[in-house]
Amino acid sequence: MAFLATLTYNMNVKKKDQKSSHEIFPFLASEMPEFLEDETVLKAKRIKQTISGQPVDTQLANIRLFNSKLDEQIQMEREGQNDSYVLRELYRLKFEEISDGKENS
Repeated sequence: MAFLATLTYNMNVKKKDQKSSHEIFPFLASEMPEFLEDETVLKAKRIKQTISGQPVDTQLANIRLFNSKLDEQIQMEREGQNDSYVLRELYRLKFEEISDGKENS
């Protein structure tokens, strides 16, 4: 269905202005668009991205602090709303490796 909609949309459009199905239907993308993302998850993603840009010697301390804060947030989410999407994303962020284009151990 999305494929047909994309073809129909792009039928009379110049090549540089054509859109993919993910641009037409953002909910089809594997990543949640920022405007739909939960505020807690979005904030955690931005903090983790900031940490990934830091020098390695300060990264470790900040990762430990970030993970402890994530644990607190996960506990609060469990006791409060118990939103399975937010819990899943926070767990994913906690256990996902920090990457800045190269592997960090």
